[in-house]
Amino acid sequence: YDAGNINRLELATVQVSAQEAKLEMSRTEAQAGIDREKLNRLLGLSGSQTNWTLAAELPELPEHEMDFSQLEEAALDQRLDLAAAKAQVALAERALALKRNTRFLPASVRVGAETEREVDGSRVTGPTLELGLPIFDQGQAELARLSAEHRRAVANYEGLANEVRSEVRELRDTLRAAHAASEFYNSTLLPQRRLLLQETLLHYNAMQKSNYELLAAKERLLVVEREAIEARRDYWIARAQLERAFGGKLPLVKTAAPAAEAAPASEQHEHNHPAK
Repeated sequence: YDAGNINRLELATVQVSAQEAKLEMSRTEAQAGIDREKLNRLLGLSGSQTNWTLAAELPELPEHEMDFSQLEEAALDQRLDLAAAKAQVALAERALALKRNTRFLPASVRVGAETEREVDGSRVTGPTLELGLPIFDQGQAELARLSAEHRRAVANYEGLANEVRSEVRELRDTLRAAHAASEFYNSTLLPQRRLLLQETLLHYNAMQKSNYELLAAKERLLVVEREAIEARRDYWIARAQLERAFGGKLPLVKTAAPAAEAAPASEQHEHNHPAK
């Protein structure tokens, strides 16, 4: 601007962009600190344990996803909460069957001994047995209560099973979408942005593009690279959530070898101005 190569509008545009970048950097650093402390609390870490570091990169995505056709049925066998609900159904069913089979047995039994005086004045001692016959009380109330408990246990199990099926289907679709999005970034958007940066650099070397246009092209590439990392992060989060809903680890299909990334355009080309 001091040399007269750009006007005030171009200068103001560059300055605003620089200040916005500083603000975004500050927000990102603050959010990173917040997320780190959240993870410390979840892991129960304190003191020197909080000095952990993360891997440089997330793992590569599987080349192909597993077969999800039997995932719902497998989840029904894997989930411990479903197993507990199923056990409650079995207990309620056995209690109900026991009551039905014993409802007409004597309600009470009492065994004892008793002495009686005969007509001739002698005494006779012997055992006694008292049986309470269920004439009026045939266990209807207890049978109704156990029937209600059994119905409640069955309804609870069926409701939980439907919830598990729905959750597995939802997270399965989320995982597929995250996998597709990450693949799209790696196969389409990132190569296109790198090509745009290379072409912008060529035009810049030919003095057909300004400094700002070259930096803007580089900035857009960095934005897409960050979005690609976030897409891969979303995939692994979705996979962890699906494993929680499934109740166990999901098998990983062979991972594709990481593609060799092209060097940034700014490193492939030298900035050569035509001689004047």
